Amino acid sequence: MSASSPLSRAYDMWSLECLYLEFTTWLLTGESGNEFSEVRAETSITGVTNDKFFIFMKDNVSGLTIKVRGSVIS
Repeated sequence: MSASSPLSRAYDMWSLECLYLEFTTWLLTGESGNEFSEVRAETSITGVTNDKFFIFMKDNVSGLTIKVRGSVIS
């Protein structure tokens, strides 16, 4: 995909779901919602820590797969 090509509607829906999850977490936990970010945080083999809702994985069939982190599901 080039920088000028449009993104699919599925990408927009995924982004919206991430926003809803952030809002819902804030609504249910208030300012203590930072705990959710801390639970999601993982350090990669490069030493970089992030709290993304998903991880990229290599797949032999399609080349790249996105997996939702277990902490987000639970």
